[in-house]
Amino acid sequence: MERQTAATPPAAARLAHFLGFPASGQHRSEQWAAALGALAGIAAAVALTHALLGRDAAVFVVPSLGATAVLVFAAPHSLFAQPWSVLAGNLLSGLVGVACQRWLPDPTVAGAAAVALAIAVMHAARCIHPPGGATALAAVIGGPEIHQLGFAYALFPVGVNSLLLVAVGVAWNYPFAWRRYPSGLMRYVHVDGGHGAAEVLPDERHVRQALARLNVVVDVAPEELREVIE
Repeated sequence: MERQTAATPPAAARLAHFLGFPASGQHRSEQWAAALGALAGIAAAVALTHALLGRDAAVFVVPSLGATAVLVFAAPHSLFAQPWSVLAGNLLSGLVGVACQRWLPDPTVAGAAAVALAIAVMHAARCIHPPGGATALAAVIGGPEIHQLGFAYALFPVGVNSLLLVAVGVAWNYPFAWRRYPSGLMRYVHVDGGHGAAEVLPDERHVRQALARLNVVVDVAPEELREVIE
């Protein structure tokens, strides 16, 4: 039996690394800011949808917006949560979902194609937004109330409620300096690292080149990676 050395991490640590379990959590203030912000955003979206479409139709619309709220309020600096991703991702996914529901008679095929094509379209438009998959799927399985909306489904309830969540996200997060939304509103304080630090640290161009070479989706903007490095 091979003896474990000091350099070998314990089994619990290896399991946590495999599962992607974070080493630390957010402060209480961050947790409450995220939870209460999502409460405000979803309350506004649900109330608007109920008022205009009725409670039955809202059941199929709100789940994807709930996922959007998690990103906007719990991960406001995520690339997936930025306004372009939220608005374009949900809007395009809604259009794709309606097209699949109308042109593919088999619901199983239509649902699967809606999610797959939504991912492809979001990749092409650089607006990957995970809840967009649910938005596309809801257009297929949402029932008569959703189907009768046709392509207008992408504008309302999807587009209008996405815009509403973005607006609430901007207003709610702005007073908290560490989590202003979108990430373009963040203003970082740079600390002088001494002579020669600028030559040692990579700039945003280097970070972008590295990301392009890795060819992976990283849910952090190059600007924020630069801030982490500094």
